[in-house]
Amino acid sequence: MTNAPIILTYPQRSDEWFIDRRGIPTASMFDAVMPTRSEKYPDKWWNYLYQLVAERMLDENFGKNVGHLKAVQDGIEREDPARNAFERHIGSAVEQVGLVMPPHKRYACSPDGFVFGRRHILEIKCPTEPTEMRYLLQGLKSEYWTQIQGQLMICAVDKAHFWGWHPRMPPVHIEIGRDESFMALLSSRLQEFCDKLDSETVRAEKLFDEWREDENRQGRMGNPCTISRN
Repeated sequence: MTNAPIILTYPQRSDEWFIDRRGIPTASMFDAVMPTRSEKYPDKWWNYLYQLVAERMLDENFGKNVGHLKAVQDGIEREDPARNAFERHIGSAVEQVGLVMPPHKRYACSPDGFVFGRRHILEIKCPTEPTEMRYLLQGLKSEYWTQIQGQLMICAVDKAHFWGWHPRMPPVHIEIGRDESFMALLSSRLQEFCDKLDSETVRAEKLFDEWREDENRQGRMGNPCTISRN
C-alpha cells in the first residue's frame, strides 16, 4: 500500500526518536496549527513554527516534550504500569512503537501503542489526581481531540482508546472514532503549516550562512542580522 504509514519501532524518548521528530510537527502539538475563532494564525501557530525552525537550524529538540517538570516525569514513570493495566482491561497485548509518519514524512505522531493487530491505537494519559477526577466525572471534553484525530489520520486506523490512569483512582477508558471532516481540515492546515515551515527554514539558512561567512571573514563574532520590515 503506497499510502500505508511508516511505523518506526524504536523506543519512545530514545536518541533515534528525538532525532526523527526534530523539526517536524508532531500530533501532541497539532492543536497549535488550528485556527481560533478570532485568528487564522494565532500566536501559538507562529511560536510553534519558529520552535521547529530553531530545531532544524540548531539540531536540537525544544518544546514541552523535552522538559523535566515533575508532572511530566511522573506521567512518564507511570506509563508502563498504565499500559499493563490497559492490557488486563481489554485482554489483549499492546504493541509499542516509536514514531509513525505518513509516506511524505512531513509530520508524525507517537501513539502509546497499537492494539488488535494495528487496527486501533492507544493514547495513555497519567494525570494528577484532580485531572483524573475530572476525567471520571466529566469525561474527556476536547483537550486531546486534535491530537487523537491526528493520530488516527496518520496511523490509518478506525479507533483510538483513551486510557486515563492513576494508581490511586479508577481508570478512564474512552473510545474515539474518526471524524473525517475534521481530518480534512487538519490535513489542509498541516500542509499550509509545513509549507511555511519549509520557506522560513530557507530564510533562516540564508541568514545563518551570511552570519557564519561574516564571522569567518572577521575572525570574530559576526555582526548581528539586520531585519528589514516592509
